[in-house]
Amino acid sequence: SCNLSRSEFCRCFKRITKQTPFDYLMDLRVRKSLRLLSNDGCSVTEAALSSGFSGSSYYTEVFRRYMNCTPREYMKRVGKRQSE
Repeated sequence: SCNLSRSEFCRCFKRITKQTPFDYLMDLRVRKSLRLLSNDGCSVTEAALSSGFSGSSYYTEVFRRYMNCTPREYMKRVGKRQSE
């Protein structure tokens, strides 16, 4: 729709954002899930599915890559901050 080939679009996107479109999407999904994990009563599986991941194991793998911790570790850290 913008008269660019897929490869040219990817090159332009990466030049501007410093990320590939796929990496951008994964980062966006992980960031969206942070709000869900901060809520009481939301499980890792629910956060994964609500953020566009097909399952919790792949979600955990991607989450660790972007956040340097697992979703459960993140939940524990956020829980401690909210209780202080």
